[in-house]
Amino acid sequence: MNRPSCNGAGSRTATRTRISSTASRKRWEARRNAFPGLKAGSEVVHLACLMPHLEDEATIAYLQTLALKAGMTTKALPIQAIRYDDTTRQFLDDAGGPIRHLMKLYPWDWLIEEGSGRELVASAAEGRIGVIEPAWKMVMSSKGLLACLWHLFPNHPNLLPAFFDPTRFPAGSKVVAKPLLGREGSNVSIAVLDSQGQPVDQPVAETDGPYGDGGWVYQQFSPLAESDGNHAVFGVWMAGDACCGMGIREDRSLITGNTSRFVPHLFR
Repeated sequence: MNRPSCNGAGSRTATRTRISSTASRKRWEARRNAFPGLKAGSEVVHLACLMPHLEDEATIAYLQTLALKAGMTTKALPIQAIRYDDTTRQFLDDAGGPIRHLMKLYPWDWLIEEGSGRELVASAAEGRIGVIEPAWKMVMSSKGLLACLWHLFPNHPNLLPAFFDPTRFPAGSKVVAKPLLGREGSNVSIAVLDSQGQPVDQPVAETDGPYGDGGWVYQQFSPLAESDGNHAVFGVWMAGDACCGMGIREDRSLITGNTSRFVPHLFR
């Protein structure tokens, strides 16, 4: 299976040091306390990602460390090794043990596309397995949320105009086209549109990639902060309603991508 890193919308190696381990560990402690089996150590939290993959495995190792500090029993394994047993209606690990709690660094939309995600959703809904992150994350992962928010709160000062139909923009608008389920800046383009919603010339900037089959959202262009030819974007990491960290990335390109630089920062 040839998949890119799953970290683009979550945590990358250079940002893990910026995440508050105290706030994150408390989230793991809350989960432990909510499940008697976890609290007693009789149930295991399985942490899975595509392997081999150096970056994703490092993220899994970090999360596993937090879970261990929270007093949990853990096991890391390749997500490819997980199988579903039709007889017991359980997901099993590489040793045949049942998986009751799963932290997966693997997008839900990929699982749904591959078929196994449907059974995982059903198992979670029936209480046969607990999944970190839950299936509702699919809603938050879709950039279609941008258009929904603009529809619900038009002209809100913290939002940019966004639509599923590019003809909703006046001719001459500079618009960013984004795949609904894209990651790490792939398949993004910035262009001036005509009255038919088509680029009037070559895009101002664009990237290629494996996404786009699932549809698109179109958002009004807004320039990023710029200094010495570098364009900066902020990424914020949340644990519940608490901010646990922030990363600043810069690039010469208008589109932030997988290799955009992380910039050290300090607040006084």
